[in-house]
Amino acid sequence: MIEQELKTLISGITYYIALGLFDWNPPIIQANYYYTDREGILGKHKISVRVRSLGKNNYLQIKIPVRENNALHIKDEYEQKIDNVPACIDGKLLESITGIKINSAAQVGQLITERHVFNYNKQIEVCLDKNEYLNTIDYEMEIEFIDKVDNELFDKLSSIGIHFYTKTDGKFSRFIKRHKLICNI
Repeated sequence: MIEQELKTLISGITYYIALGLFDWNPPIIQANYYYTDREGILGKHKISVRVRSLGKNNYLQIKIPVRENNALHIKDEYEQKIDNVPACIDGKLLESITGIKINSAAQVGQLITERHVFNYNKQIEVCLDKNEYLNTIDYEMEIEFIDKVDNELFDKLSSIGIHFYTKTDGKFSRFIKRHKLICNI
């Protein structure tokens, strides 16, 4: 499945202002468990591997970049429901999905997201996230879309200072950068 999204980091103040902007669905708490390989092959190819836990359900998710342009991220996303959150993901499984020979990938940590979702229309979903990981809290907005984003939505978000102009790292990249900083890698 191809995923298209715009993302931008926002301040805590902007996050709380944005909570009043739409009629959000009740928040969802999701835990993302991230994985990397010892050789750094996944990182070299900017492939993110995670298990997302939503309630009692766990999903192995692998995202392979197709294109990035500033705030726009287009990725080929693989998802499979799994029984638990493993300590390692088998290299053969990773190779079968990515086409790249990889040894196993080990879990390196967890990021917790409180996500608010607003369905702007049938083709556009707005997500407002508060993320906690490795003694860090950050806030971001994502717009997931099928074809294009309505200019009225951009205008509404711009009115509270939310713009999608600059390159923004995804959750996985931010987590890995913080992990390397803490571990002095």
